[in-house]
Order: sequence, then structure tokens, then C-alpha cells
Amino acid sequence: MNINYPNAADNWGEDLPLVKRASDQLEQVLGSNADKISAEWKRVNYAGSTRYEVRLSDWSGDARVALSHEDLSSPHTLSFHLEMLWGRVLQNRSHIQLKNLQGMGA
Repeated sequence: MNINYPNAADNWGEDLPLVKRASDQLEQVLGSNADKISAEWKRVNYAGSTRYEVRLSDWSGDARVALSHEDLSSPHTLSFHLEMLWGRVLQNRSHIQLKNLQGMGA
């Protein structure tokens, strides 16, 4: 998996190791599909709260999720969010493939 972190990631303090661990876990979630996916992390603010947004992209488009420090710190919560994120990418793929099949039958 191609993973991109911004140059400013060095300033994420104690959250940087959590983000990197989340990237490792994301690779496990993706399994054999990991080499076909790109991931990009950035730090964002939502209503005054710091979040770490990861965007997955492939030929079908992209999907994102914003994670708090608490999300990154909780193995079960993190796993849930990463599985849902991967599910959105798969859903994008399925929609495109279905449209292609429908076009072939017309």
C-alpha cells in the first residue's frame, strides 16, 4: 500500500505512532488488495477537535474517515472504522462494475 503522510506529521506528537499503527492495521484489513490502494493521512479540525483523516483511493474513487485520538487508541473502535472505510471502497467498486454490466446488456 502506498501511504502518504504530510511533512507536518512529525509535529503530531504522541498521535503519530497511533496513526502509523492504524496504517499497519489498515494494510491487514486490505489484505491482498493493499498493493492496489493508496492511503493519504492529514490532520484536520472538526468543531475545534483534532482528527486524523485517512483517504483511501483506487481506480474506483476514494473514501475517507476522520479519527480522533480516542478512536486511534481503541483497537476495537479503530478496527470498526477501518473495516467500514474499506467497505465504502468496495461499494464504490461494486457500483461501477454493476453500471458496466448493465451497459453491456443494453
